[in-house]
Amino acid sequence: APTAASAARTTAVALALSKVGSPYRWGATGPSAFDCSGLVNWAFGKAGIDVPRTSRALSQTGTPVSRDQLQ
Repeated sequence: APTAASAARTTAVALALSKVGSPYRWGATGPSAFDCSGLVNWAFGKAGIDVPRTSRALSQTGTPVSRDQLQ
């Protein structure tokens, strides 16, 4: 059975995909325009997961995965 965290991640992906076609604007955090990390922050935030706002901070978050373990 999916965990709550897994369900929240699935929701975040679905929310992000729902914004395909939204315009890119540097520094934008949605809901009608986004920059890259703004979209990640918006989607995960709507799914109840707090993530950093900037791409630099995002890159330093989470658990490292070795290349041979990528799926």
